Amino acid sequence: RADDRSSIHLSPLPEPAPEREDAALEEKFDAILAARAAVTQELEAFRAQKHRTLDAAVTLGVPAAHREALKASADRLHDYFIVSSVALEETDGEEFTVTVAEHTGTKCPRCWKRDHAPETVGEHEGLCPRCAAVLREMGL
Repeated sequence: RADDRSSIHLSPLPEPAPEREDAALEEKFDAILAARAAVTQELEAFRAQKHRTLDAAVTLGVPAAHREALKASADRLHDYFIVSSVALEETDGEEFTVTVAEHTGTKCPRCWKRDHAPETVGEHEGLCPRCAAVLREMGL
């Protein structure tokens, strides 16, 4: 049934092109996914206390093996982990260390992330910097 064109679900996935492989990118995302697994595990206890993950401020202790990859992605880690903020710290061990605390910033009414420097764009108040930039770009 591999050549059955009656349904996309029965079609085989294309083989990846070897010339498109990127070992450095793969290593970077392996580090991000390993960190995400550690953060997600710690977020479960936070969620059990009736918090939302977007209410979290995460401090991530990063072992030397993953430091370079995570520092290069530091400005996006909060999106990958689905939290409001991530602070990176160096750790001497081989494993990630994760501390989760309640973020004390203002909750953005548009994306629900918390930030310590809320902005106002037109009639929209309490926006995080990302949402404020989007609304400015839209001309609102």
